Amino acid sequence: MVDQLVRKYFDELNVVHDCVEETTFRASYDSFWNRKWGDDDLTSVDLRWLSLLFMVLAFAVLLNSSLEATIEAQRDSEKASVQFFWACRKAIVLAPTFTGESPDLVRAGILAQGMHIDGETWGFPAKVLESRRRLWCKFKHCTEMNMRNIWVDDMTSEEAESATEQALTEPTPTLYYKYQQQLSGILGDIHDECYGLSPVNTSYSAYEKVLKLDSVLTEWASALPSYFQLENPDSSMDHERYFLYWQRMYLHSAYHFARITLHRTYMLLESITDRFQYSRDACISSACADLKLKLEFRYKTMADRLKAGGAMHNLFNSALVLGIIAVRDPMSSRTGAILEDLAAYCEKQRADTWVNEFVLIEVKVIELCISTAKKLRRDNGSAERRTGYAPPQATESNVEMSRTQPGGPRFQNGLVTQGRSAMADDPSAEWDASLAGESWLENWFGPARNFSEPIDYQFWEDLVGTMEARQ
Repeated sequence: MVDQLVRKYFDELNVVHDCVEETTFRASYDSFWNRKWGDDDLTSVDLRWLSLLFMVLAFAVLLNSSLEATIEAQRDSEKASVQFFWACRKAIVLAPTFTGESPDLVRAGILAQGMHIDGETWGFPAKVLESRRRLWCKFKHCTEMNMRNIWVDDMTSEEAESATEQALTEPTPTLYYKYQQQLSGILGDIHDECYGLSPVNTSYSAYEKVLKLDSVLTEWASALPSYFQLENPDSSMDHERYFLYWQRMYLHSAYHFARITLHRTYMLLESITDRFQYSRDACISSACADLKLKLEFRYKTMADRLKAGGAMHNLFNSALVLGIIAVRDPMSSRTGAILEDLAAYCEKQRADTWVNEFVLIEVKVIELCISTAKKLRRDNGSAERRTGYAPPQATESNVEMSRTQPGGPRFQNGLVTQGRSAMADDPSAEWDASLAGESWLENWFGPARNFSEPIDYQFWEDLVGTMEARQ
């Protein structure tokens, strides 16, 4: 039974996840099962490797389940998987008790702190060097390892010594880590610049940094090879190179997550010249692209479901951004389409028999945004019928008008922008971002304007209610 589960893990999941080096794992696996039973010294069992076996089995138990399994069968599979997970944790905790301190434990502590020395300086063989680089990059995305388009796992040590880097037209599984590494570095810069200890501000120089980082992101995207491109990627090699489809999904999802993370702090801010409109458009563009990716994906096997999980953790960020924008601009010409897609996503999630409670909480928050936006649209429609006045839509001509008339009131989808009277009375007065137009954002999101977790439903309910009241 264990042999079957281990084989299933390596055949269906590890080919994409690339987390375990099968040759060395198999050597330890065979050694473990070939031990003498009965009088064998239990201290000879490598508990650290045993913890890895338990983690492999935790995934394999789920792989061995059916997508059409009954609720009882699903719960049994999930329970067994969780038990293997906790067995893994216990084995790691108990390992020092049996084996004491070791160079491996010291090395693990160093790795956990983000410190690593490239094996090239130590003169490692090529096969060991490339494997260590790949595994280290898998462990820590934001690293300076020299990742190359080379694959030596199927070579002997002698063949690996003479192996050369392949052209971009011949992608290997390692090439993905090069672009993941670059994107992780950009995301690190985004967090340093936009989510530091100092509060977010709307000064010209601060927003210029955001636009420069956005330019770096788009340059990274434009430099992707054809099979990783964001728009119309070349999928002709997907059948031959099975890993490309999934790596493309991971890169696309990570890119949209990074772009939304960069711009989301500005998507609710108001400006007499609409200078933050670019951030709103960027958020909507990336959120829609990410949502489209998830809506179009179909689970064919449990392996597909687990592999897709490498990108699914970014989705709530996208769906929530669209929900918040729909509440902010309920009468926008694109809000109706946004609400339709969000409703389809929620329906898909609720129809999924394997959906967990955390995802359902996310869906509940998104459904709150949908219902609030629809209510605002109905209320505005009723007001139009009573008064015979139709508020202007947010079009380019409206925006241009607002730019040519900075001293007068500006309509935001039919609603007069609040908090601008000081500038209207005195056009030379400096606008204070802490006035009523923006202070409510800091009250909800804090100085850095970070999104709260979806499990805090009361927070989101109060926030959406506040946005509704501000319409």
